[in-house]
Amino acid sequence: MQDRVNLPADAVTVSLWDTLHDGDVLAIESDLLARSLTIVFQVGYVSRFQKLPDETRFVLKFSGVRSVQCLKSASWPGEFTVPPGTSREDERKLIDDYHSKWREESFAWGDLERTTGAGLEVSNALLATADAFVALQLGLLVGDGSYVDAFIRAERIDFFVGEDSVTLGAFSSLGEAYWEAFANRKPSGSDI
Repeated sequence: MQDRVNLPADAVTVSLWDTLHDGDVLAIESDLLARSLTIVFQVGYVSRFQKLPDETRFVLKFSGVRSVQCLKSASWPGEFTVPPGTSREDERKLIDDYHSKWREESFAWGDLERTTGAGLEVSNALLATADAFVALQLGLLVGDGSYVDAFIRAERIDFFVGEDSVTLGAFSSLGEAYWEAFANRKPSGSDI
C-alpha cells in the first residue's frame, strides 16, 4: 500500500481481492456529518458460487472516516498496437512500455461517487489495519477505460453480505472458496 494513507509500520495488510475482484461498484455514498462512507458491490460469480440470491450485495461501511483520496491514471494518447504474431513476452513488454507513459492525475472524490453510474469494476482491493484505524486501497477500472486508485482511511470498517453483518474472515472466505474451487476446476455444469 502506498504512503498516501500514512500507514504505520505495524499495520497488517489483508487482500480483499478474492471476494471483490471483477465486482461492480454499484454505489459510493459519503456522509460528511456522520463521518461515514459506504461502498456497495455486486460480485456475481461469488454470489452464484455461494448460492446467494442474485440481488445479494457486498457492502463495506466505514465509520470515523478521516481521509478519502483518489487518483486517476490518464492513458497516453499516442498510438498503441501489438503487431500480429507478437510473442506473449514481447506483448507484455509493449504493454508495460505503453503503461509507463500514462500519468496520475488528481480526481475529486465527489466525481468518483458520481462515476459509479458509468461503471466501476474492482481490479484490486487491499485493506490495512492497525490499533486505531483501517485503510483501504481500491483499484478501479472505469467504463471509459481509465483507472482510479481510491484510498480511504477510517477508524472502523464493517462488512455485510446482504443484510448480514459478517467478520473480515467470513467476508474473505466467500471469495477464497470460489478461487480454490476454480483452481481445482470443478466439473462442467458448476458455477465456476
